[in-house]
Amino acid sequence: MYKFNQALAGTKLTAAQKAETVNKMVQELVEGQKSGKTARNMWGTVDQRVQTILNPPKRKPDPKRDYWPNAGYNALLFLMIFTFMYGIISFFPSKGTHSQLWELLVSLLVPQLPELEFHW
Repeated sequence: MYKFNQALAGTKLTAAQKAETVNKMVQELVEGQKSGKTARNMWGTVDQRVQTILNPPKRKPDPKRDYWPNAGYNALLFLMIFTFMYGIISFFPSKGTHSQLWELLVSLLVPQLPELEFHW
């Protein structure tokens, strides 16, 4: 803990954050020592633990938690594809069956573009 306190003193953490971190680690260390664990077994080297505190690991993506943002992004994507398709169709003249054929082709192909894979 002495080396950890020295390494922690060299960081930009506030005094309150340092004290909270040290108190939490002491409690975990006491609990771990009851079962025979050492500080190195629990957290690795001092430098590794300081890096873990300064740069905590990112959370893994959770589909249940991320459902609504993903649904919103998908809705925006479909809106963008529809708007793009509608814009392309508006460039073609709307008289006769020739333009209806173009509308049919564009409306069938444009939504499929993100799913197509081109192998060169």
